[in-house]
Amino acid sequence: MTALYSLLYGDSPSAFAKIVQFYFKPPIRALDLTYGSGHSWEKVETNTILGEIRVTSVDRDPESKAQFKTDLREIEKFSIGKDFNLVFYDPAWGTASTLNIRRKEFTGTEGAILLQQERVSNLAEVLECLNFINTTIPLLMAPNGRLIVKVMDVRVKGEFIPLHKNAIDILSNFKLFDIVLGVKNKKQALRMPWSLQNHIYYLIFNRMEAEN
Repeated sequence: MTALYSLLYGDSPSAFAKIVQFYFKPPIRALDLTYGSGHSWEKVETNTILGEIRVTSVDRDPESKAQFKTDLREIEKFSIGKDFNLVFYDPAWGTASTLNIRRKEFTGTEGAILLQQERVSNLAEVLECLNFINTTIPLLMAPNGRLIVKVMDVRVKGEFIPLHKNAIDILSNFKLFDIVLGVKNKKQALRMPWSLQNHIYYLIFNRMEAEN
């Protein structure tokens, strides 16, 4: 199937909830590879009449509610099981995770330099994680499993990086099924359609069937 462009209006949790509802049928075993507090899952109905959505989460942030406190690239150290129907990855972009600094410190000339260093480091880490997902995560998925990657295109050192296209190229062990744009400001999107590149991409992939 040729990938489509779909459009969803609303905040990030609302968009993600609609994607889960539309593309997945409970019962679902989900693997969440994102970093943070699980904000994307806030509006997902995990107990439905069709079955339960059970989420296993991996997060290196000790303050998160993840079951496994680790970098996703170390996931093989843990017995998390297999046959996941849904895998979700939202990169830790712009969280100052590498330099251990906060956004409020990105002020003045020194702050601008630190911010660029952070973005370069984050971009390298995101690309490394995507490569890891491509080689390792299919082994943990059910044959009909799907991967959702939530990304935004970025600008690093003045260069525009179409991160959603990079992700599609890297994830060669998956087949792109759909591209969903999550748009917060509907009026702006209709008035200035070129601004859509600043919104969130939800890339939905099918697990590639293994060749005999």
